[in-house]
Amino acid sequence: MGSLTSSRSPTGCAVRNVRYLLTGASGFIGSHLAEALVARGAAVHCLLLPGDAAPNLSAIQDRIQIHRADLLDAHGLRQVVSTASPEVVMHLAAVGVADVHIDPVLAVRVNVEGTLNLLTTLDGRYRVFVNVGTCHEYGSGEPPLGEDQAPRPSLPYAITKTAAWHFCQRYHAVNGWPIVTVRPFSVYGPRQAGNAFIQACIRAAREKVDFAMTQGEQGRDWIYVSDVVEGMIRATTVDEAAGGTFNLCTGQEVSLYEVARAVLAQMGEPVAIRRGALPYREGEIWHLVGDNARARTVLGWEPAVSLDDGLRHTIEASYQTSEVCPATSEVDRGGKT
Repeated sequence: MGSLTSSRSPTGCAVRNVRYLLTGASGFIGSHLAEALVARGAAVHCLLLPGDAAPNLSAIQDRIQIHRADLLDAHGLRQVVSTASPEVVMHLAAVGVADVHIDPVLAVRVNVEGTLNLLTTLDGRYRVFVNVGTCHEYGSGEPPLGEDQAPRPSLPYAITKTAAWHFCQRYHAVNGWPIVTVRPFSVYGPRQAGNAFIQACIRAAREKVDFAMTQGEQGRDWIYVSDVVEGMIRATTVDEAAGGTFNLCTGQEVSLYEVARAVLAQMGEPVAIRRGALPYREGEIWHLVGDNARARTVLGWEPAVSLDDGLRHTIEASYQTSEVCPATSEVDRGGKT
């Protein structure tokens, strides 16, 4: 599990020249997904909001097709779908990922209504639709969290993502639309938002500011972004995946405090950890650890990047960006996906 790039490549031929439509393509995971698909020869169409400068896509901007529309704009969506004529749709766009105080009305509109608008506009005219959910749909369920556990979401983002999942399940069951849901756990890697836990820790070390955090007992299932991307792509190439829900996780629990120590150790211990300096956030979940047996069996997928290697690559990449995120800003203390 030491390699940063998977040696498995059976999906390479399966995606070559296939027309993919990605929503949320300019985000952290979406941009890595777009790059991976381009590298494998897919025809990648990216749906972006009007005005989104999409710096994360700058390296491949001449190799993708960019479309502009809001998920709440039914007319705009119809135009995009008509132009892109996608064979595969990968739906990552969402609001409130790391905002426990997101306006619930906004979360419902974008995460639920937006998903429904996209699905009904497509009307089943695709080979597979991948709905990207979240481990937070499981809430405070008993780990290891398996896909058959009933969702127990507690925060607006997770509640609305769970609602979208229910609609996806219904459309598959009633209309026969080929829909797959993947639920990434605590994803990390280059280009993640600066207030995400690992990125905030790296920033503090680089700026020589002691890292303020909670006591950090919260256990998370940390998974490197390239592994998540591999799982998402595999979900588009396996016919048996249709109608299924798949955890993308390692099955290993590592606490926030242990991760912070690992980051700072790799960086030469430039600062101290101010453990307990921040309060726990509302709706804290103590153990978010998944069971990936279904993804291993059905998708033939397994994580390939160790935590040590993933942290090292993330740290190295942080020195290649000019993005600024003050170390004293409020961070995502729960390792949210």
